[in-house]
Amino acid sequence: MNSQRMLNETALITGGTRGIGYELARIFLQEGCKVAICARNQIEVNESVAVLQSKYPNHVMGIVCDVGDPLLVQDLVKTVIQQFGSLRILVA
Repeated sequence: MNSQRMLNETALITGGTRGIGYELARIFLQEGCKVAICARNQIEVNESVAVLQSKYPNHVMGIVCDVGDPLLVQDLVKTVIQQFGSLRILVA
């Protein structure tokens, strides 16, 4: 079902390349949300983004980030806002 209840929303999901984080990203996308996922592994980020973009083009982006580093997190947030125009939802 594609209800678009979250149209014009943007979410950032840390650990979004697998498990619960990945499923949340998929659900948010299904609901019309733009989603940024991050993880520490570039290959996992690339693979997850490729799968999600195949169904939701232009609504998902992936960034490598170690959320234990505050400066990297600051850059992550800036990048998401620059790409999608806003950031209102954080799943960490």
